[in-house]
Amino acid sequence: MRPKDREQTQPQTIERTFGDNLVEMVGSLTTSSSTNAILELIVNGYDADATEMYVHYDSLESKLTISDNGTGMNKEEIKAFYRLGDSPKLVETFSPAGRRRIGKFGVATIVLKLLAEKYFLTTSKDGIEISLEESFEGELRQDKKIPYHTSRVAPSKHGTSIELKGLKFKEGEGFSLKDLRRKIQWGLPLLPDFKVYVNGKEVEPKAIKDAITFNFDSVGEQMGPIKATIYHTSTKTPMAGIHVYVNGRQVGNPKEMIDFMGIKMSLGDRVVGIVHADKLEPAILFDRGRFNEDNHGYAELKQYILRCVKQIASHVDSRSEVYKIRILEQERKRVIGGVLSRLSSSGLEEITKSITIEFSEQIPEVIPSIYNSSSEIILLNSKHPILKITDQSTVASYAANVLHTIVDGIALSKAEENGKVDSGKYLAEKTRIWGVLNQVRKGIREKDDIHPRIVYSPPELAVITGTSLGAIRYQINGGILPAIGEEGGILGQTVLDAQKKIRGKVSLYEFAQKKDSSQNMFAYLNKYSDLFAEAGDAILPFVENLGAKDAPCFFIDADCVKTIAEILNTHTVDKRNNCYNPSRAFREAGDAYYSLPTLSEKLGWGDIPRTAAILDYAKRNKLTMGQLHGNGVTFKYADVIKAKQHMAQNSRGN
Repeated sequence: MRPKDREQTQPQTIERTFGDNLVEMVGSLTTSSSTNAILELIVNGYDADATEMYVHYDSLESKLTISDNGTGMNKEEIKAFYRLGDSPKLVETFSPAGRRRIGKFGVATIVLKLLAEKYFLTTSKDGIEISLEESFEGELRQDKKIPYHTSRVAPSKHGTSIELKGLKFKEGEGFSLKDLRRKIQWGLPLLPDFKVYVNGKEVEPKAIKDAITFNFDSVGEQMGPIKATIYHTSTKTPMAGIHVYVNGRQVGNPKEMIDFMGIKMSLGDRVVGIVHADKLEPAILFDRGRFNEDNHGYAELKQYILRCVKQIASHVDSRSEVYKIRILEQERKRVIGGVLSRLSSSGLEEITKSITIEFSEQIPEVIPSIYNSSSEIILLNSKHPILKITDQSTVASYAANVLHTIVDGIALSKAEENGKVDSGKYLAEKTRIWGVLNQVRKGIREKDDIHPRIVYSPPELAVITGTSLGAIRYQINGGILPAIGEEGGILGQTVLDAQKKIRGKVSLYEFAQKKDSSQNMFAYLNKYSDLFAEAGDAILPFVENLGAKDAPCFFIDADCVKTIAEILNTHTVDKRNNCYNPSRAFREAGDAYYSLPTLSEKLGWGDIPRTAAILDYAKRNKLTMGQLHGNGVTFKYADVIKAKQHMAQNSRGN
């Protein structure tokens, strides 16, 4: 407290003043390198709705030109361009073309001094071109006046160009065109309607090749909605790290988050994360080089990404070389059994139902296998290089190798006469065998486990699931397998969910393909799709539309394929007949009554106890089951199918 006897003076004031070097200091804080400074200038073109930007660096003349075809600036806008802070972009966050503006600090003109000794600027808008030049001598001052000139130009001319001379950086001394291209590629949203050219060469959008793709989307209490795609590359990559984007622009050092996670180098060098976190704008520090570590949203993001990377690490470890070898050795018999099963169904005369495949260490190393028709046995040479399991082996490659050795063994036995092999006959036999096995060859890959977070391409899914590529695309078009991203990949979890839906069903595509594998197949596909749509709910329970109304995707109960084929051969589904009525055709099929033996035959398995179990299940669960009593009991076909489907769903816990 003031002593009462102390005399009180009149209040005085202290004025906050700004030093002459404030502007210069802000510029140095904003950009840590010449490359980042150039990036700030390119950002202005993006925010101005430019579709093309051209950056040209001339080392001989020490000149850099940055030009765009954006909206350009009028007198008021160029004054705002030279205002430090208070950027209009903070108020008008979206451009006239709808782009989310990614510049906000209003420091573009300051960084010009960091880049060059002088510059020339021209900008055109609404038939007026503004031009000015500025040389930098001493420190930047807030009160400096910069003269400009105006002239009339064609109203169609628009855009801005900045030519910097007397550059303060040069190639090989902390700056490189390669690094500039990389920063543009990874730091800015390169889009179909925004292209950047550096010295005449377009900067391609970022792309990760030869990698497993994991998709992680979430919404946090503090970090908001997150869209994260994390790649695990097959080899080390210079782009390893977690690249965080806020409203389309990269923020922070990608390596820092990897370091924070403390993951082993062998994994960290092969992880590339693309993370969009638009709600973290308040956490960005002034130079965009870092986030505020005390921001709760950023702290939550780091923990979330750490959990995501741990999932990836677990998956990678499970697929490690040692693990793959051990599992493949354990699965070898199953793989060979799968190959033999497919061979048996191929129609190849040498492969009988009683033939067996065994391994032998007594065969000369140069011979992969021996086929003995009289003993009905195929001996595989366990010492042959083609059958050796290595850290590069997969179930698919091993199954393919087994198939090749079997073909070789059969061809050798056919071509051998008097202890000698006729090479011409050997090659002819191989050609004949492969001709028969053509379809087996296409589907020889064994099914791999689907990881819920991996993004698979349609061709990859076709191989993994043993389904034709056409059938996969049929499901994509019908919305059962919705594609994500520009490359149209399918998230593993989506595949797993779809597999539950279609279990025990055959797609209309596969049905039509079996009827006619030629170009006529698509005519059948369209015809049947229209017919099923016209029949409406009458197709149930034989056929179900699992797609959308405007993009139907029909699936047939696998045990009703024969029934559907019979329905499609009736006159009531032929538009050329007066009695055309697809709804009636399906209803009549479902309303028919059959005895227990006949039902077993119609369901395609001929197993009376199995059919009886369905009827018993329906009775115990009080399901509707139409019955007629005459010469024995008959049951309503549609009710039997519904009970069968209910029983299957219940057994799967669905």
